[in-house]
Amino acid sequence: MSLIEPFRQAINPLSDLLINQIAAGEVIDGPSAVVKELVENSLDAGCTAIVISLTTGGLDEIVVSDDGRGILSKYLLAAIKRHSTSKILTVEHLQHVSSLGFRGEALASICSVADVDICSWHAEEQHAWSLAVRAGGKPIGPQPAEGNLGTRISISSLFYNIPARKRFLKQARSEYLKIKFLVRQFAFAFPSVSFSLKDPSFKGLDFMAAKFPEQHNRWDRLFGKRFQDEALTIKSERSQVKILGWVGGAGLALSNTDNQFLSINNRIVNDKSISHAIRMSFVNTIPPGRFPAYGLALSVPFDSIDVNVHPRKLEVRIKNIRELHDIIYSEVNGALFGRSYGLSEDLANMSVSYPAVVRESQPSIRKPIAYSDYGRPTFVVGNQFFILIGEEVVRAIDLKLAWKTVLQRRLDSPNNINSKSLLLPQRLETSEAMTLLAVKSGMEKIGFHFSDLGVAGEVLRGVPVVCPSFSAEKFLSTLCTLPLREDELIESISSAITEAIDYGTFDKPNLATLEELVLSASSLSYDWTGWMFDLDVTALKRADKSGL
Repeated sequence: MSLIEPFRQAINPLSDLLINQIAAGEVIDGPSAVVKELVENSLDAGCTAIVISLTTGGLDEIVVSDDGRGILSKYLLAAIKRHSTSKILTVEHLQHVSSLGFRGEALASICSVADVDICSWHAEEQHAWSLAVRAGGKPIGPQPAEGNLGTRISISSLFYNIPARKRFLKQARSEYLKIKFLVRQFAFAFPSVSFSLKDPSFKGLDFMAAKFPEQHNRWDRLFGKRFQDEALTIKSERSQVKILGWVGGAGLALSNTDNQFLSINNRIVNDKSISHAIRMSFVNTIPPGRFPAYGLALSVPFDSIDVNVHPRKLEVRIKNIRELHDIIYSEVNGALFGRSYGLSEDLANMSVSYPAVVRESQPSIRKPIAYSDYGRPTFVVGNQFFILIGEEVVRAIDLKLAWKTVLQRRLDSPNNINSKSLLLPQRLETSEAMTLLAVKSGMEKIGFHFSDLGVAGEVLRGVPVVCPSFSAEKFLSTLCTLPLREDELIESISSAITEAIDYGTFDKPNLATLEELVLSASSLSYDWTGWMFDLDVTALKRADKSGL
């Protein structure tokens, strides 16, 4: 019998130190995670200023100071105990979390893997008190100390008692850049708080408090002056969703995501559904490899999001995510291209070149019977809007919105479960196959046909017969970025197909797809003209330098 065999047979409780170190593995993966937890505690304490001082990018020391409420001396020991918090008391509180922290794990986890010194002065006491903990050891204090109102926490020797974890840390510059990006995110989410980041080895940051979203030096430093000069302001409230911030046009897109800021109820989050909505709003005006620049602060009812889904609170679960997705798409698209389904006088600013849309020299285009009374189809804008030229008016059809509505009705019909084979079966990447595995049976029920299921990959061989012609490759890659839940599967599939349909090129629109759309809508008793809207002709005149 091996030496470890007896331990496999026995079931023993873990020690508090081991529990905290395991929790630290989930919560604390490096200096940036330490900074995040400490800054969130400072913000929850109602501070107006935070100073972050680093040594060697946080590898040697991290000091976070604030001017918040502070911690009463009688609670200092409780503050470093696991699952001890002042932020929630009942299950009902957990369902309406308004604070950034609530688990009561951060300080306990940090104390198990680093040396920690806490100095805090609460306004109800005569002076500051301090508490010291050496990694995994017993706390020393509380004891009287000198300090300012608020809290100062010093973290040093991170992971020195866990060499294996320490070896996974990056170089000082890499760790510093992660912290710098994090501080920029906080500076966006909390405009009324000033932030200062210092490190003798690197260039620091200073953000003075500012009103939001008024022009201020803070925003110039955060986004860059060009962004602030050219970005469009978004300020809206719909269905209990408030959106405040800016979005930059296609010309402000970057090769990285450094200028992407998103907060929900002041919480920094990563949400692929919201990111997808913003990306879609640009209607393919941003080329692959470039990323839109934006800063959006969302406010939603606290009971409509679940923040208890990620150890480091980087992700949230949102009720009615589809509705939020559509609201964000509508508002961002409207800001970029105008309120009427995303086209108005700002049409001239899109990164495409418009020809003279009505000239005798242009070849005549066959007018499908279904829409011949509404104008002559001329060109496609942004792989989404079909432009029709009439005698007295210029109109546009929102192809994606229309096809999505039609497809949802088609795919939701129990009579439309037959498949048609793809001319060229599309092999899924392993990651795509694993992502779609949970909804594979649901997709097969509506006519998708897969084969070769396994970790080596999978092949899409057939699609519902009711689907128009579309790129299977683009459909799969898009679908994997959308919410994949059984109750929203039809919506997600419809959205992905609309992204993969061939609408034609700018000067060679796909008339067959357009006519199929219009005829299908008519057969489903939809008024397809509801997806049509008139354009501001003066915008087209400005776009076409030679005039109409």
